[in-house]
Amino acid sequence: MSLAVFRSIAFQFACFIALVVLYNRLIYGLHSISSDPSFSTWAAPLYAAALPIPPISALVLLRWCVPVLLAVIWIAIVMRWTFPVAPPDAGLWNDKAGSSTARSSLPKLSARLRTAIGFILLLNLTTCMMDAGVKSITWPFSRIGDEYFGDAEHLESPLHLLRDYPTMTLSRHAHTHPPGGVLLLWVVRKAVGDGLLRASLVAIVLTALTLIPAARLARHFLSDTSLTLFVGLYALTPNLVLFGATSMDGVFALVLVTAAMVFFDSALRHASASDSVMRGIHIGLWLAIAIFFTYATLALIVLFIAWWALRRFPSRTFVMLGVAAITIVAIYVVLYLTAGCNILACVRSSMAFDRNLMQEVRPHYWDVSFTNLLGFLVGSGMIATTLWMRSLRGESAVAVLSRALGITLVVLSFSTLFTRELERVWMFLTPILLIGAADALARIESAPLRRRWIIAAMVLLFAQTWLTQLTLNTIW
Repeated sequence: MSLAVFRSIAFQFACFIALVVLYNRLIYGLHSISSDPSFSTWAAPLYAAALPIPPISALVLLRWCVPVLLAVIWIAIVMRWTFPVAPPDAGLWNDKAGSSTARSSLPKLSARLRTAIGFILLLNLTTCMMDAGVKSITWPFSRIGDEYFGDAEHLESPLHLLRDYPTMTLSRHAHTHPPGGVLLLWVVRKAVGDGLLRASLVAIVLTALTLIPAARLARHFLSDTSLTLFVGLYALTPNLVLFGATSMDGVFALVLVTAAMVFFDSALRHASASDSVMRGIHIGLWLAIAIFFTYATLALIVLFIAWWALRRFPSRTFVMLGVAAITIVAIYVVLYLTAGCNILACVRSSMAFDRNLMQEVRPHYWDVSFTNLLGFLVGSGMIATTLWMRSLRGESAVAVLSRALGITLVVLSFSTLFTRELERVWMFLTPILLIGAADALARIESAPLRRRWIIAAMVLLFAQTWLTQLTLNTIW
């Protein structure tokens, strides 16, 4: 077998699938660490239960076909953006930045993002509705004992929430998270009124808007044409679609990706000492907001530190990170003094609750750890992960970012700080992975081969999304 075969995307993709299957069969993933018989052993490492396929009817077929049609239209639009019609002598773009013809034919980024957000909303909603129509949109929030929505309904006042959150009687997810989710849904109820559908639609729209900071982040690492590939992949990626309707982790992702955008926007700019301090305060403000919503912000902080270390510890970035840390502490001290919100008490309460909840998985360290890592990688799309792994090589800005993500995933997956469900909980890291995937596609030298793989990557991504939605219950 030639070296070229080993280096081919198809071979590496097949190897990754084989690894997932081997893990599934030898370790049995979630089956060995969950007493719930409804969990599907073949779904591991995803945190999912088997979903019975309903009797076939015209309505069911329509619900299945609409997302496929939307995906086909979206792929056609992305291909038109990526390979615009050009004069015969113009040729296809064949370098990273693309030819001047391709660049001049691209719509402005704002126009592409508006189109993409529209398709993301439609794809997320119609894919969600494959199960049970409109009912599927509100189903996650209707699980009062597990989700934040019921807690927001019984909340007396924001001050009461901030002061007494660690000792309140809360739903399962609210117990394992800071007060931000409940407070946000309380604000939503006051702003748009009661009702599961209204709250669900607000969450879905906020999740879709995550593309804006994600694209601005990617813009620092990708050419304009490669950025189009990033947007194209983003709209079809399994965890971004499946948890785009409806999950509060999608809402949290908006804040987390914005924090990442602010950090990289600041760290990659030349700045004076005073400007570095101001940028550090800005980074700290967004990280403090993110911590208020989810403890998974820790993954973002580890990513920043890993990226800083791989770039040989630039002093400006150190100043920004140090000022950001001081800002976070200052914000929570002020919040404690003015509103009685003790974030450390919230952390201790969540850890104690989670410790009791996860007793059954504690003896299965290796199983849980590999499930953490592979769950995120599979949830982010197996073809996207394969392409991302190809971006780890080299010294480019994308390669450094991809390696920083790899370090973050391995360290935290095996840290015992997270237990399963990371395809959802860490969905805010998926845009970082897609930056590497888009860059790997753009670096394919042969233009015809590049075109085929761009189409194949988007088709494979949505095929995984569609099949997962059809066969598995991923609503957690």
